[in-house]
Amino acid sequence: MNLLTNKVLGRVLFSVPFIVFGINHVLNSASMGAMVLAGWPMAQALVLISGLAMLAGAVGIISGKQGLYASLGTALLLVIYIATIHIPGLIAAGSDQGNSFSQCSDS
Repeated sequence: MNLLTNKVLGRVLFSVPFIVFGINHVLNSASMGAMVLAGWPMAQALVLISGLAMLAGAVGIISGKQGLYASLGTALLLVIYIATIHIPGLIAAGSDQGNSFSQCSDS
């Protein structure tokens, strides 16, 4: 394979998860908003916007047009997911497990 084909293949393979997750966010925004962002204002709209942002980032990465900005925007989106959804979820799960573990170890 030549270098150009490898670059395009790499961009497509890198973007496939963002396309799949973006479509999932768009199609299931109501259930994802209620499940993941319970109590957040406009949760469904936030999920829908994040899905569209993932799709836009994937298209930008695949096309190579503004690929740097598409990659940086996608990276920023992932950092926001980690800071607002995953870390609080881990903290909540850790506090739940810690309480149940301490109760089990006493017996």
